[in-house]
Amino acid sequence: MIETRIDIRGPGYRDNLTHNTGQIALLRARLSEVVIGGRDAHIRRHRERGKLLVRERIDFIVDDGSAFLELSSLAAWGQYGNEVPGAGIVTGVGMVAGRPCMFIANDATVKGGSFFHETVKKHIRAQEIAERLRLPCLYLVDCGEGTQERLRMAGLNFMRIGHVFISHLHGDHYFGLMGLLSTMHLLGRTRELHVHGPPALKPIIDMQLQASATWLRYPLHVHPLVDDAPHEVLVDPHLTVTSLPLRHRLPTTGFLFRERPGPRRLRAERIADIPHYLRTAVKNGDDLLREDGTVIPNAELTFDPLPPRAYAYCSDTAHHPQLVDWVRAVDLLYHEATFTRHLAARARETMHSTAAEAAVIARDAGVGALLLGHFSSRYKDPTPLLMEALEVFPRVALSEEGRSYPIGRSIVDNSFGP
Repeated sequence: MIETRIDIRGPGYRDNLTHNTGQIALLRARLSEVVIGGRDAHIRRHRERGKLLVRERIDFIVDDGSAFLELSSLAAWGQYGNEVPGAGIVTGVGMVAGRPCMFIANDATVKGGSFFHETVKKHIRAQEIAERLRLPCLYLVDCGEGTQERLRMAGLNFMRIGHVFISHLHGDHYFGLMGLLSTMHLLGRTRELHVHGPPALKPIIDMQLQASATWLRYPLHVHPLVDDAPHEVLVDPHLTVTSLPLRHRLPTTGFLFRERPGPRRLRAERIADIPHYLRTAVKNGDDLLREDGTVIPNAELTFDPLPPRAYAYCSDTAHHPQLVDWVRAVDLLYHEATFTRHLAARARETMHSTAAEAAVIARDAGVGALLLGHFSSRYKDPTPLLMEALEVFPRVALSEEGRSYPIGRSIVDNSFGP
């Protein structure tokens, strides 16, 4: 118990209480102004375009029921005629799929998303906090036109991306890469970046950097992928990434992301029995040796770790039965479904898949759920693709732009399946 030395009957207490209560009220009033965002006309125009406001996007991404810790909300207060609330950017820490992540999201209603001196300072400070706390990196798979815009709309800080995986060199999968590399350079990135892609990708990057006389401020490592068999291309403390050969008109690879086993989980009712400095060892499976020489078995102190999750990304491929063995029992399979079976001949000609063929892979591999994507633009309503897949496999969802899909939990929210 901590004893207070505050004398509530003392002569200065009432003055301090009045002053601090007023400061709290002032802080709350200012925060209520900041969260509104830009001018009413800009907010109205934003909504008329069918877009979410910046804090609404963050609420959409963070785990249900979890809190979002916003940082530096009063940055740029009192500057620029008070027309740049929060310096035009929202930063903070939120939980995504059970893990804390740093968010850095531009507010497009504030001066059209323009950057000011305070915006840059706030942006960099958020990066420093994320690096110090070792918050998880984001991994970007394929990088078509508009990637930066979509990342900003989703409230994701692309400066935290550590690895980019390019499946193949059709433009809709990599034309946004050079813009992303350039923006990272202009924002002062110094942390190294790894790009994994077809062997022809590095000469393309080198040529464009040379033509624009650009020397990146950060180390860029381009790793060529081989499409003859599955290859492990990345191992880090959190997961492994394996490339999967696909069947398309150009050399193409899919990617299998598999979580590494985590530590054991401490039983809440036994945490007080475990000294703080021994908790890591207990999580790693050690028994607890107490000072009196007694031993508490690990099983009495911990639960088994959560099962490692797995996600497979297979875009732009003709029907490829060999995928079944490579993606067996993954929690979530993303598979292209460019056409319905009525255009199966066109699918074979262009080396794409039908929705039914994607569902066959999911069924035969026993995956947890199937996420369909890469729909032909002829399908203004992709429901026929969903219905076709549901005839073969029961747990199917259609990918929707801007939506997040949890791995290891149900993503099926349609009313068509059983």
